[in-house]
Amino acid sequence: MTRIEIRLLGRLRVRRSDGSVVAPQAWTAAKTTDLLRMLALAAGQPVRSETLVERLWPRSSASAGRASLRTATSAIRTTIGSNCVRTHLGALTLVDCWVDALELLTIADLGARAWRTGDAAGVVRGCLRAEALYVGDFHAHLDDQPWASEARTALAVRRQQLLCDAAESALSLFWLRDAIDLATTALDTDPSSERAHRTLMSAFAGLGRTEQALRQFERCRASLADELGADPSEQTRALHLAVLNGSPPVPARVPFVGRAADVAAVVEQLEETHRTPGGGIVCVVGETGSGRHALVDAALETARASTGNLDVWGPFDGRGADAGTVVKQRLSSRDAVLPGTIVVLTTPAVVDQVTAAAEATGRTVRTVRCPPLGCHDVEALATRVLRGSPTPALLGELTRESGCLAGTVVSTLHAWLANGRVVATEAGLDLWDDSAVGEQSASGAVAFGLVIDQLSDHELQVCELLSMAAGPVGVEEVVRAMGHDRRVDAATRSTLAALERLVDLGVLDVTPDASRFRFRDPRTRSGVVSWLRPADRTRLRGLWTGTTPVDHAGPVLGRRAGDRGGADRRQLRRGRRATD
Repeated sequence: MTRIEIRLLGRLRVRRSDGSVVAPQAWTAAKTTDLLRMLALAAGQPVRSETLVERLWPRSSASAGRASLRTATSAIRTTIGSNCVRTHLGALTLVDCWVDALELLTIADLGARAWRTGDAAGVVRGCLRAEALYVGDFHAHLDDQPWASEARTALAVRRQQLLCDAAESALSLFWLRDAIDLATTALDTDPSSERAHRTLMSAFAGLGRTEQALRQFERCRASLADELGADPSEQTRALHLAVLNGSPPVPARVPFVGRAADVAAVVEQLEETHRTPGGGIVCVVGETGSGRHALVDAALETARASTGNLDVWGPFDGRGADAGTVVKQRLSSRDAVLPGTIVVLTTPAVVDQVTAAAEATGRTVRTVRCPPLGCHDVEALATRVLRGSPTPALLGELTRESGCLAGTVVSTLHAWLANGRVVATEAGLDLWDDSAVGEQSASGAVAFGLVIDQLSDHELQVCELLSMAAGPVGVEEVVRAMGHDRRVDAATRSTLAALERLVDLGVLDVTPDASRFRFRDPRTRSGVVSWLRPADRTRLRGLWTGTTPVDHAGPVLGRRAGDRGGADRRQLRRGRRATD
């Protein structure tokens, strides 16, 4: 058994401890749901009965208010579970429950701590998780009451602060697409937020979209004038001038990563050459884009004390005859001031010609290879450049485009950053498809938040289950994972209808053979995974791996919740008659 799940953000959603979902029609009294909301906002903490009566039944007498409170409490226990509300010393406590609003506040606290400690990636990850939870503002039946408006404002303020912190953090990491998404969402909530306007200006400038950056400044100025009657701050005006002067943000320089054996080989050859009378030449051989310059720089940092007088030539990546001629002319020139040790950067195609030209002048030549990176070094380099963990999909595309050449790896990653293709997801940093580049959001949380209220409980549960699948799945696999032990044909028909509805909404797609289903956009899947509470992720993942046993006696994913709702309503009527 798991804890009760209560979602207060957006439409009220309740899942019992046995996994079944409470149908909306099970709540026959609106003030019962408001009592549940008040207890959930203080989940685990007692709320005095007098406070609850005063908020929910302010015009009733004390005895009538207490009777109404007993009736509403009985309805909650009947609908959700007999032990969910505990009464002690004149106070009510909602126990053993997970509440999305409280989870949001916890994430906001962790995000604020990450912001103070400079953990920019942690701030962004936390904000994306919070945005997946925040599918809508907090609302109550008595929405204009002080307790409801105060809760709604407090949640919105914490969300806004986290959005602004995360947008600036994404900008500092050069995750420009996430910076744009998060800052735009912050402006939807508060159009006069200068922090969000500045982040958008800088992100647009980083993408080379100077016109949009300048227009964003005008929007900022107009919004401040309309909302506050004020002008942009000095910081905003200084950023505007920087954009006008063509000074966009650029990715941070990445220190040398990995290749310890290659660095040691270069250092060894440099020191051997330096000890040779008259010096000599060290050829660092690698394909164009293999990171030869960076390799030599790292070796010089290690061996600087013993290399003495040294010069670097190249790279010679042209035809062999041309490279050999240039090297021979330089070495034989009487006017050239030649150092004792020369490093020549070249490729396998021309190294023989360069070596022959150098040996013709009496120089000793040593050769060091600069091979492609291994898989682990590619991942380590990508993690350092992106300043976050890449997904396997990103690493696969990076390997294909770069050929595992270190220099090409770095230039490819910088190009992806500069083009706004790198986006943060629940699984790590992923690539935003070129075909999707435009003004639409890259956030999976946003995409899921737009569609969630259009889903029935069964469709939502199927969507949750598919988010934990390792790949495309068929209808039979979904039915089997959901644990239907009887009326399989009916379960198959209803599950197929739910899957087809999700395809119509653009959440899922079908494989070319039309037999299996998968998420159309990996970011939407990421939004669904982030929306799930941690216990549900473990449980749903276990259904696919077989580590979570399927309980045929009770619903795993809300089986026949309507039948349960009918029984609840009958019990509720009996409870009311007894109370009356």
